[in-house]
Amino acid sequence: MTGRLPGMPAERVQIPGLCWIPRPGSAQRCTEGADHAGKHFDCYTRDEWPRLAGETQ
Repeated sequence: MTGRLPGMPAERVQIPGLCWIPRPGSAQRCTEGADHAGKHFDCYTRDEWPRLAGETQ
């Protein structure tokens, strides 16, 4: 699984002001601010997941 929604382009999507890192194995995206520290968080599902080593916006 790629974590992309059907029809979503393969290149990286960036939304100014949001982290928008995808959750591995899911279509969820982090909706925290771009400069947040700590775990990623999806405000719609209220799920969180750890930041991976070396991961950047």
